[in-house]
Amino acid sequence: MIKQGAMFGLDARIALAIFGALSVISGAALYSAIQDLKAKSFLVDLQELGKAWEAYYLDTGSNLKHLDDSDNTSVYFYILRSGDLVVNPSIAGWKGPYISHEVDPTSGGYPNGYLTGKNGYDYHVMLLNGNDWASYSTGKCTSGQQCYIWSRIWLNGKQEDSIATKLDEIIDNSDGFNKGNFRYDTGFNLKIAPVDNPND
Repeated sequence: MIKQGAMFGLDARIALAIFGALSVISGAALYSAIQDLKAKSFLVDLQELGKAWEAYYLDTGSNLKHLDDSDNTSVYFYILRSGDLVVNPSIAGWKGPYISHEVDPTSGGYPNGYLTGKNGYDYHVMLLNGNDWASYSTGKCTSGQQCYIWSRIWLNGKQEDSIATKLDEIIDNSDGFNKGNFRYDTGFNLKIAPVDNPND
């Protein structure tokens, strides 16, 4: 009788150990699946912002205006007025709104600068180069470079490393955060299309 009880206790411990191991494995798989879904959701947002810019460009025949036209050394020169995708800037051919976001009223003090998105993040369109860069501030499209439109989700100081890793894997086959069509710095950046360099 004592042997049978001991065996039952051993069986129960083995069963609990197996259950615990399966829980850890399924928990890790669930976490990975959730991160994958989040990454794909952000990718759709970046692509939709790019499509909105393309529709605006096709309708109006012009690019979005710079937040700050006064100084092309400023980062704000390379951030474009993304709010004009939602609010008519009184430009011929405009048929928006081109995207279902609201304009962030703060926008760094600039009119129609950013769009509000999920999780309190800001969405905007930028004019950057296609070279390797680790920060949008060093990716400015200065004279003599090929410029590209990039859609950007600014994370407002929040770190999203695991989602960025997944986005880099999906878009660029995990080539790193500072090259390819996806970049990660203080936000998620996706290359959309080549455009003329305003400095040339």
